[in-house]
Amino acid sequence: MQTEEHCDSGCEMLAAHYQKKKLLLHPNIVRFLGSLEDSTSLLFVLQYANRGTLRQRLRDAGGPLPEEEAAAVSHYTPQQQQQQQQQQQQQQQQQQQQQQQHDSSAAAAAAAAAAAAAAATAAATAA
Repeated sequence: MQTEEHCDSGCEMLAAHYQKKKLLLHPNIVRFLGSLEDSTSLLFVLQYANRGTLRQRLRDAGGPLPEEEAAAVSHYTPQQQQQQQQQQQQQQQQQQQQQQQHDSSAAAAAAAAAAAAAAATAAATAA
């Protein structure tokens, strides 16, 4: 029987794994958008696959896909690769900007706290 701690670490590992999947951009891979967690569940938010799954497509076809369709699903054009790289760069830039904003806010808060402490010390010394 698994302990709650073991399950928690497994959920964390799974969530971290899917965080990395956010960077996968391919027209035939369903995008991972995020996760939600409460005390009993870990839920994954995925892009809606309006055309169904590959399993459904194979079942509907009654066997292997025609060669042309299989090639279209599995191949990745240079244009798609370039588009993916651009999207990844944009995501990285957004993450860096968010981190810089967070760092700036933290520095401003620390400076304000230091100024308030200095003012309080000066007021106490003057009194």
